[in-house]
Amino acid sequence: MTEATKEYAVALYALARETGQADAWGEGLRRIEAALKADPDWAQLLSCPAVPLREREALIEEAFSASLPGELIALVKLLCERGRMGQFHAVEAEYLHMLDSMNQISEAKVVSAAPLGEEEQTRLKAVLEKRSGHRVVLNCSVDESLLGGMIVEMDGHMADGSLRSRLREVKEVISS
Repeated sequence: MTEATKEYAVALYALARETGQADAWGEGLRRIEAALKADPDWAQLLSCPAVPLREREALIEEAFSASLPGELIALVKLLCERGRMGQFHAVEAEYLHMLDSMNQISEAKVVSAAPLGEEEQTRLKAVLEKRSGHRVVLNCSVDESLLGGMIVEMDGHMADGSLRSRLREVKEVISS
């Protein structure tokens, strides 16, 4: 993420907090991101300097004016004008990170050797919520190369309880 990207997100977040719209604007950013992902050609068109800025701005208005706050539309237009549409995802991610912090929500990225069952996810979530004091949202994925166990990354910290990691540690001890 560039410094400029962070500045856009911080400014938008400050304005959203000031107006009491932080959660609503977060949802609006998610909708814009979904629209950009749903139609990559449209996203590319908004980034194309060969298309006149006024036409690109008209497309943004047409797509979002009926359903999004003017401030979010202005952000998209500004990114378009400055040739930074490719950074929208990073702006959205930073904004949502600040919003989650305000709402005391932490995302835990969990990579396990096998899919976690519903009961395992519930227990893991409860442990993480107790340790962090925040509400936790699990983002689970599977990596069979772990052989067993899991890796959990949350709030800038990582706990590697994978069998692959433990076997590597044993190997290092034996090699020493």
